Amino acid sequence: FCFPLCSYQAVAYIEASAVIYQDGKILIEVDHLQGVTNPYIQIKGTNKEIVSSAASSLSLDGSYTTKSYLQIILESLPVDDNVTAGIHNQQAARLQELVEFIQSQVC
Repeated sequence: FCFPLCSYQAVAYIEASAVIYQDGKILIEVDHLQGVTNPYIQIKGTNKEIVSSAASSLSLDGSYTTKSYLQIILESLPVDDNVTAGIHNQQAARLQELVEFIQSQVC
């Protein structure tokens, strides 16, 4: 439940590209995140059996995550202090704190 005064502030910018396939029953989105080597696939639909069948056809059985793209990117950053990927360790830690805070909010 969100009151009219609730607002949000953008805390991160994620560069990504996507290829979308849809046939009226399901939508399959292949997302490529900047700095992450493997693409992520989202399968969306209103019929759980059709979505499960599509996932099975793509050999995605059991391979899923509930992490946000921001969390995936943060986890893919190098551990050392000489991060050259655009986000330094302190910034990454602060972004992680913000992600956790946002997830804990009702609005």
